[in-house]
Formats: sequence, C-alpha cells, structure tokens
Amino acid sequence: MTKELMLMRHGEAEPGNSQSGDFNRKLTHFGENQVRRLAEMLKSNTQEVDLLIHSTALRCKLTADLMGNTLKPRKTTASQGIYRAGHLELLGLINEWDIAINKVILVGHNPTISFMVSYLTGEQHILLLPGMMARIHFEGHAWDEVSKDSGVLAEVLQ
Repeated sequence: MTKELMLMRHGEAEPGNSQSGDFNRKLTHFGENQVRRLAEMLKSNTQEVDLLIHSTALRCKLTADLMGNTLKPRKTTASQGIYRAGHLELLGLINEWDIAINKVILVGHNPTISFMVSYLTGEQHILLLPGMMARIHFEGHAWDEVSKDSGVLAEVLQ
C-alpha cells in the first residue's frame, strides 16, 4: 500500500519578541486563513488522515488544531522533538511509525521541513512558505524503510 506523508509548514506567525520568544508565537489572522483554506481544500478532495503530528511550538499546535478540526484525523499528537529537529531526527521519527498508519500530516518548521521534502524525494530547491504543504508518496514502503530519495513528490499545496 502507498504511504502518504504530507509535510506542512505552520501558518504565518506573528514576529517573535523578547517577551514571548520564538516558541510561543501565535498565528496571524492571515496565517489562520491560510491553514483553513488548505484544510478545506483537502477536505473537498476527501483527504483521509491517520495521524496528525506536530511540533509543540504554539504556531504548530494552532496549525494542527485548525487542520484537525476540518480533517478529523484518527489520531493527533504533539512531538517535542520536531521543534528544533534536523532532517535525521525527523527521519528517525518517521521510521518509528506503525505500518498500519498510511496517511500522515506532519506540521513543523523551516528550514527542516523544506529540506526534508528535498531529502526524501531528490527534488531540489524546494521551499515551503508558511501555510504550504508537500505531499509525498512512498510506494510499497513501510515507514521504517523510508529513506533518502525513496519518495515521490506528488504535489505542493498552498
């Protein structure tokens, strides 16, 4: 069965400041609308989601909440490790997912999210702006077999 990984960068966030810092940045109204629009588009295409996993940073949690309210994933979870993860840490997380999970949305941060698309697909110069998503397919792979250049970039959504 085809595994589908949707790597998503959180919606546009407020600028950080010394009081709230980077971790507690909220989405802007524009960022909320970006995420709602993307979620509605996926819903209209009857997108199924087995797992919605996100960074514990507030902007990713808010993005995941908006996506989840529309798409109704079977499971939603936060992972502290996504916040400052490099591509190998994200790959390790992906490789641990149960074989029964087929469709995943992972909400995270740049530069790692954009680099991960290139790493997994071999596509070069991928840059996900806030609120964008890359859909990657893995034919005949279990999650523990996902590795460099093993996926096919199906589309980039905004």
